[in-house]
Amino acid sequence: MAQVHRDYRNLASYDGVSKYPLGMSFGIQLGGNGWGGGSGVDTYTGMLTLRGWHDSSGGGYVSWQLASTSQGLKYRQGNGTIQGNANVGFSTTHTIYSTQNTTKASDGTLKAASPVIKVFSDGAYQTNDESEGCNVTRLATGEYRIEGCQGLNSDAAWGGIDGGFDIPTDRNKQPLIWLDYEVSADGSVLVKTYHRTHPDAPAFARNEIDGVSDGDPVDIPCDQFVSVRVEMPADSLYNQKLSAAELAITADAGE
Repeated sequence: MAQVHRDYRNLASYDGVSKYPLGMSFGIQLGGNGWGGGSGVDTYTGMLTLRGWHDSSGGGYVSWQLASTSQGLKYRQGNGTIQGNANVGFSTTHTIYSTQNTTKASDGTLKAASPVIKVFSDGAYQTNDESEGCNVTRLATGEYRIEGCQGLNSDAAWGGIDGGFDIPTDRNKQPLIWLDYEVSADGSVLVKTYHRTHPDAPAFARNEIDGVSDGDPVDIPCDQFVSVRVEMPADSLYNQKLSAAELAITADAGE
């Protein structure tokens, strides 16, 4: 009953369990909107499908699909019985989080990634796959300009358009800096950092530095970083690579 491969591209609907062959099969889906869409929607999506027998033993969550997309691995399960070969659909798509689609913030927590830049004290920086092409310059004490982007990303997981930052904290989870920013007309982002004290905390946790007052410009602490989630242009290096891969697949399919 298992099949080695299957061309899913001509299916009338990708959302009906009974449209797929019985048993286990692997195929290519045309278009990625059924898998959550988002940045970098795929022209083709590789899917592993398991369809149970068309009686009560194949109902509910017995049937499932796993998809390989540009946003990482995603899966969905059957949402009811397929007894009598009824055209039962799939559940909501779920994302499997991994190093491909998450980033470790400066406080050690995991957040949705893509595209994220880590900015360090001296202006050094790290990009991930989706933010490749951006660069950072330290202009002055506590001032860092990020270029190659189009402002900040509005992902709600990071707090929306005004919350695309993750700043360093101490062992008591108190912020070590104040942060402000400006977005220029060309899309570049100027990140500004300032010393931050906690006068109501015990003496050991006030983050006091001799000669530096609360609100004075300071660099990012030397052993930590600021994470910035940016919006990338349509012609970014990452999007160009996606387009090239999609064209190659389309060419192969036409042969």
